Amino acid sequence: MKRVVSVMQTLEALRILKTKLAAIDQEHDAEFAVQDSERESIDVKAEAQALSAIFDFLKECKITLPDSHF
Repeated sequence: MKRVVSVMQTLEALRILKTKLAAIDQEHDAEFAVQDSERESIDVKAEAQALSAIFDFLKECKITLPDSHF
């Protein structure tokens, strides 16, 4: 039964991630349309917000990232 709870929690976390990423995308589009001259900083902000949302998802699901060998 514990596995079912874990899957349900993962699905909920994935739903939350999808919602957060959609909101970030909408905010990015709105800022991008208004301030075309500041494109790079707006893109960087949106990328940082998306990465933060993904890391929150991974933490919520207790998924660890492998060590990078780059």
